[in-house]
Amino acid sequence: MLRAGGRRIEVRGRFDRVDADTAGRAVAVDYKMRTGETVRKYGEKEHAEALADGDPQVPLYLVALRDAAGFEPAGVEIADVVSGRVSGIRVEGAPGDVAPDRAAVIVAPGEIDGIARALAARAAGVASALGRGDVAPWPADPARCGPGKCAFADLCRFDKWAPPRGRP
Repeated sequence: MLRAGGRRIEVRGRFDRVDADTAGRAVAVDYKMRTGETVRKYGEKEHAEALADGDPQVPLYLVALRDAAGFEPAGVEIADVVSGRVSGIRVEGAPGDVAPDRAAVIVAPGEIDGIARALAARAAGVASALGRGDVAPWPADPARCGPGKCAFADLCRFDKWAPPRGRP
């Protein structure tokens, strides 16, 4: 549950895997299985983007380990099954085999509160935009979007004539 801007925003999801030790420290693991393309590493650049306007999955998992699952977070791993690379976030004091890629982001335990605040601010901004109806019709996968295909078709104002994302 994120709270920001006078709103309560509930985020739901599932971890692919959670490994916990007897002291209550845990690592969330997200498996990526893209064949034919390399999964992007999660490093400092990706972390900054995730907190600003990028994909918030990794920092959200870190906060969810603590706030929703009740663990002391040790980290979040993005495990590329094809290449074997494991990047992500490691919390200071966690074993070195948590998110072992040298590009992994290292955060102090006290930074998790700031990450949670950044995520809450992003969620509040998105909620405000949704409340204003400010949702661009630009689906990631037009084949799965639109009336009868998605429960959110009315909300996103799906435009079947819009070009697919990334194409002119």
